[in-house]
Amino acid sequence: MGTFSSFEIGIDIEEVKHLNIDIAENFFSAYEYRTLLSLENTKQLDYFYDIWTLKECYLKLLGTGLSAPLNSFYFNFDEKNIALINNDIDKKLYFKQYPFSKYKISVCSENNYFPEKIIEISIQDITF
Repeated sequence: MGTFSSFEIGIDIEEVKHLNIDIAENFFSAYEYRTLLSLENTKQLDYFYDIWTLKECYLKLLGTGLSAPLNSFYFNFDEKNIALINNDIDKKLYFKQYPFSKYKISVCSENNYFPEKIIEISIQDITF
């Protein structure tokens, strides 16, 4: 078992389950919320969790918790690139998302090296 990164990282994992996506209006930027509403209903839940996990992993990397308003920055992304739009940060950050069963997983780092895939291990496989 190797090290994930020598750089600080932020990770968020959320189980994708039905929710009222209208809560996004309070937490997403206007751009993200408009994008969410423009999607077909079948794609809205995936997009919601994509954005939510990106925001959470970013704040975890910063170590600020929810002291920064979630709508004060936004993400623009496609299948290959994820861009953070935030005028308050001057360092380059990289993001990666992993599909995993019924979960959304997002990772943030100052290093652009991410494993191609993740694997599930049990608690018994972890050594200290």
